[in-house]
Amino acid sequence: MYGKAVGYDSEKNDSDRKIWKSVVEIVKNSPEEYFTKNGNWRKRIAADTETKTLKLI
Repeated sequence: MYGKAVGYDSEKNDSDRKIWKSVVEIVKNSPEEYFTKNGNWRKRIAADTETKTLKLI
């Protein structure tokens, strides 16, 4: 999802790693929203490439 959000070119589109740090912080604050009890990524989470954020779908 991060790759999609930065157009698969993080060096060009997220060189300061601002988007990456934001994604990590969001997930760390609410892991139950993003991972199943088995630790798998929930399928209802997607990267919004326009706002460069995670969203529930």
